[in-house]
Amino acid sequence: MGLLGASLEDQWAFWRNRYGRSNEAGIFIAYLQSFSNTYGPVEKLRRTLEALEALPDLAGLSIGTRPDCLDSEKLDCIARFAAGNLPCPQHVHAATSGTHDQSVPERHTGQYRNTVPPDGQHRILPGREVWLELGLQSAHDKTLVRINRGHDFAASESAVRMAAERGLRVCAHLIAGLPGETEEDFLLTVDRVNSLPVHGVKFHNLYVAKDTELARHWEQGGYTPLTEEEYLRILVRALPRLRPEIVVQRLTGDAAGDELLAPHWHSGKTAFIASVARGLERLNTWQGKELETSPGPLPPLWFSLRRNLPAHLHRQWEEEFRAMAPILHFNITEPLP
Repeated sequence: MGLLGASLEDQWAFWRNRYGRSNEAGIFIAYLQSFSNTYGPVEKLRRTLEALEALPDLAGLSIGTRPDCLDSEKLDCIARFAAGNLPCPQHVHAATSGTHDQSVPERHTGQYRNTVPPDGQHRILPGREVWLELGLQSAHDKTLVRINRGHDFAASESAVRMAAERGLRVCAHLIAGLPGETEEDFLLTVDRVNSLPVHGVKFHNLYVAKDTELARHWEQGGYTPLTEEEYLRILVRALPRLRPEIVVQRLTGDAAGDELLAPHWHSGKTAFIASVARGLERLNTWQGKELETSPGPLPPLWFSLRRNLPAHLHRQWEEEFRAMAPILHFNITEPLP
C-alpha cells in the first residue's frame, strides 16, 4: 500500500485522507503489492488480513502475488476474508482438491480461442470484492525458464483454477515483448489465458530497467524492446481474442522513478490508450469480436453507457446488460438509471 516502513493502519489513514478529500471517495480497496502477502507462512497472511478487517471504509482487497506462492491453505484464508469469516482456523483443510489436468497442447488450436470456463468456476463470493493479481507473464515454459521466472505455466493454470473454485476474482498480468518471443507467441498466451477463469487482465510492455540482467543484455545488443507502434499493433490484435466480460485493467506499465533505460516512447499513458481505441475503430473490431461467441457484426450495446445512446436503443441496451449481469457478477437489485 506504499509508504515504505509505515504500518498498514498509518498507510490506510494517509491514502484515505488524501483520496477522500480530492476525489470525494467514501469506500476504498486495499492493495497489497509484492513482498507483503502470500510469500510467507499462512499465519503471517492471517495477521495481515485481520489487520485489514479493522480499517474504516474498507470495501475490498487486491492482492498481488505469484502463482507458485499460493496453496489451498492460503487461498482458503483469503476466501474467508472475502466472505467476512475471519479469523482463519490454525489448520485449514482445502474445500476442493485443487487438482486439474495440466496437459496443454503445444500448438495453437481453436479450443483456446473460444472456450468460456464453466459456470461453476465463475462463482463469486458474496461480501467484499477480493482480487488476486497473478503474474502469469507468459504461457510458454521456455520463456519462463529464459527469464528465470521459477515456475511453469502449469503452476499458473493451477493457481487460477484454485482461486476461481473459491469464488475469488483473478486478474492476470501478461507481458508482451519478452526475450525470444514473437508477436504470435504473445497472442497464444492471450488465447490460453482467455480459456482460464480469469476476470481481469493487465497488459504490460516489457521495459529495460537499470541494474537488471535485462539491462546487461540490452547494453550488449542482445535485446531490443518493442516500439510504441509494435506494442500498439499487438494490443489491437490481442483484445478481439479476449472474452468481452474480462475487465482490462491496464494497457501499459510505467517504470518507477528514473529506473527506465528503454524504450522511450513519445506518448503518455492517456494518449496511448486513445491510440489503442482508434486502432480498434480503424479495423472495425472490439474486445471479443474474433471469438465464436461474438454476438454479431456490431459491438455489444452494453459496452457503452446507456445515457450515451439514442433513446430508441435504451430498451435493447437494458436487455443486453441484464443478460450479461450474472456473467459480470453484477447484482442488480434496483431499476437501472
